[in-house]
Amino acid sequence: MDHDADSINNIVLPLMNVPRQMKNGTINPYEPQQCQFWMTSAGARNSFAYDKLIELLGFAILNPRRYSVMGCSYKVPLIAGVLSRDYLNEIKASKTFSEASFASEYLSLWQGTTKDSWVKFEKIERHRTLCNPELKEKIINDSKGYYIFSVDVARIGCQTVCAPIKVNPRDDGFKAALPNIFVLGKTEETKQFSVQALHLKQLIRDFNPFEVVIDTNGLGVGLADEMIKPTFDPNTNTWLPAYGFKNDDKYKRIQPKDAPQILVSFKATKDLNSKMYAKLYITIDSGKLKFLISELDAKTKLLATKVGQKMSPQDRIKRLMPHEMTSQLINEILNMKLKPTSTLDKMELEQINKRKTKDKLSALAMGIFRMTELEEEHIKRRRNRGLCKENFFMFSSSKKKRR
Repeated sequence: MDHDADSINNIVLPLMNVPRQMKNGTINPYEPQQCQFWMTSAGARNSFAYDKLIELLGFAILNPRRYSVMGCSYKVPLIAGVLSRDYLNEIKASKTFSEASFASEYLSLWQGTTKDSWVKFEKIERHRTLCNPELKEKIINDSKGYYIFSVDVARIGCQTVCAPIKVNPRDDGFKAALPNIFVLGKTEETKQFSVQALHLKQLIRDFNPFEVVIDTNGLGVGLADEMIKPTFDPNTNTWLPAYGFKNDDKYKRIQPKDAPQILVSFKATKDLNSKMYAKLYITIDSGKLKFLISELDAKTKLLATKVGQKMSPQDRIKRLMPHEMTSQLINEILNMKLKPTSTLDKMELEQINKRKTKDKLSALAMGIFRMTELEEEHIKRRRNRGLCKENFFMFSSSKKKRR
């Protein structure tokens, strides 16, 4: 289960390249060749074993005559009489045998993380409490809440991801929710930056975000160039406005003077990445970030309603897609581990499974980092106005001393 993918693919499997020959040196066309049997116990979803399982499951659907996948829990050997019920009950009752281990070894349930993950699966899972995704602005009138869009830009091979972070400013610290995840340019035909800018501006129109953070390193400049120009929307036959950057002097010189300055240029560096992931870890660990519930839970809730039962399969897939995208994001988070060189003040991460992308994670991390910057500015303003609790305590204390 813990084998390295490169070692298996580059060393072990090439040994099976030559098929078995008959005595006359020819190959029997009716005999199976290069037969493979893959066996594993359930483990982490970001492991090579899980990827191989999903791959073989797909092959079994497409070509059931050549591929098959089989799995079972403790119930099969228990019924067959090869597993003791008393022993099983002792394992269940043991305080030294974790529930996660029992789920993997005896229930064949794949877990969301490995022991190397920088964030534990349980930490995130308990904060998946949002039942309904948001497709447009939903801010209570008397609330001070707002949205921050965070966009990680890609063009070939990866995805441009927009994370709409819903911020709830509070005196005791900002809290946030991620009520959806959007991919800009889902197909090769729509990955041009002009089309991505159109999709992003449509989302800005629907959500009215306070700020839009854009990764302007490398490819991100292409999207930024499109954002500072008006864009025609063929769906509504109208022009969507140009937007301006508030923190980039280069764009301030060339963008329209009357463009709403809601764009924030984000140029990641090694030190900034360290701070960014540290802020994300603290936000998740403290429970200040809420996620959508899993797609399985959402489907159960949806089918329990008359509206959900009447939905077409296409509409149901569309309704559940934000939940599935959130699960993909969480898998990207759990696929990261600390580098051995990391220290308390310099957090460096690397992917456990390097075949997986981290576009959604990058978008979320940028947005949360920007939120914490706004939070610190908010606290500083309150402190200057003497509204922070610690200022009141200091004033009360000094007043007693004067007496």
